Amino acid sequence: MEGQLVFHDRIRNWFELKLDHAECGQPSIQLVRLERDWTPVEVLRGCRVKSRGTLDFSSTAYYSLDMYQDVQVIEPVAECDRQLPFPDYSKSKPNKAIHAYRVDMYVNYEPGDHPSRLPRHQCREGVAALAGLCEL
Repeated sequence: MEGQLVFHDRIRNWFELKLDHAECGQPSIQLVRLERDWTPVEVLRGCRVKSRGTLDFSSTAYYSLDMYQDVQVIEPVAECDRQLPFPDYSKSKPNKAIHAYRVDMYVNYEPGDHPSRLPRHQCREGVAALAGLCEL
């Protein structure tokens, strides 16, 4: 499949392939790399690419689009300014001099994000209820 590779930097980062021609009625698909290194996809963000891999329908709210592709091979189809891979913070250690911190977060639920909805019996007056994550 060919199209524009778009990186969505949100609460849950994800990659979209905006297709040149709709596949299975979908103008875009989500790209995933099940149990593989993301670097080949990361460095091509913003480029026009061709990808190959298994297509499937999204069966859970984890995915942001209705279809996804488990990318086996991805390559640019035109001249492309490759990006640096994302930094790997998996082995980072906290600064021992910091004993407390505060986090302020703004959540923007735009189209394409599909937050999980909690069953009514699991929701109370709290963060989930305030964030609109409870079933009605």
